[in-house]
Amino acid sequence: MLRLGKGWARWLASGLFAIAAGFAIAALIIQDINGQVGLAPLLGRLQVLPCVAGLAAVVLLWRRAV
Repeated sequence: MLRLGKGWARWLASGLFAIAAGFAIAALIIQDINGQVGLAPLLGRLQVLPCVAGLAAVVLLWRRAV
């Protein structure tokens, strides 16, 4: 998309990454009413993995073309 001159794609990808990372972090730290972790810890950690790929994509979008 960026090769077609769509400069808004960088901002959209960055915004979507920020939202996804926010949800993943919330899944890690949210607590249930009784003080226990709301989700199983493994499930919360697994939700962070797609954010690593998203971060890589956003970094590649913002790098200057050589």
